Amino acid sequence: MQFFYVVVAAPGGANDIAAFRKTGLYQIIKKLPPRKFVVGDSAYVCSENLLTPFSGIEKNYPAKDPYSFYLSQMRICKHLEL
Repeated sequence: MQFFYVVVAAPGGANDIAAFRKTGLYQIIKKLPPRKFVVGDSAYVCSENLLTPFSGIEKNYPAKDPYSFYLSQMRICKHLEL
C-alpha cells in the first residue's frame, strides 16, 4: 500500500464531510465516469461515485448486510510476504 493523496483541509474540530468537501479528491470523485467508484467508510455520504457501507438504523436491515459486507471486504488489504 502507498498513499496517493494527502491533504490538510480543515481544523481538527471539523467533521469528516466538511473537510472532505474542501479537497481536490472530492472534486475528482464527483467527476468520475459512470460505473467508476471509490470505496469509503461510513464517515462519508454514499453517492453515485463514492460507495460507503450502511450505518445507523439502515444497517439493521438484514437485506443490506451483503452489500456492507462485500464493500468492507474491498477495503481490507492483505499484505503478502514475498
